[in-house]
Amino acid sequence: PPPRPNPTPLSPPASSLPPSSPLSAMAPSPSDLAPDAPDVLRVLQSRRDNKMCFDCATRNPTWASANFGIFICLDCSGRHRQLGTHITFVRSALMDKWSRKDLEKMRAGGNARATKFFRDNGGAAGGGKLE
Repeated sequence: PPPRPNPTPLSPPASSLPPSSPLSAMAPSPSDLAPDAPDVLRVLQSRRDNKMCFDCATRNPTWASANFGIFICLDCSGRHRQLGTHITFVRSALMDKWSRKDLEKMRAGGNARATKFFRDNGGAAGGGKLE
């Protein structure tokens, strides 16, 4: 029998996409990777205010919204993903690669700062799951 062709991947690697492609924005380019991300995120997660999900107060959240600089649980990460990356860009704090820019957002943010910001600006913060 003739050789079977290799199946094509569902999406090409981000590095092979044009810069304007929506998929190229999903993964940081190798030159933009933050090699210290696992260590930095571990330190940030150990802070008291980041030890609970920003949205529902589940303990030890392992996901994060880089847009808001907050830590969230797995359940809430799914709700954030449904909102779209133009609103909240969710990454695993443990498994994903992080860009320097997104890591800086996490350093500048935190669940306590986000809570204060939303409360100071008339929004609800923490304690309420996204519906």
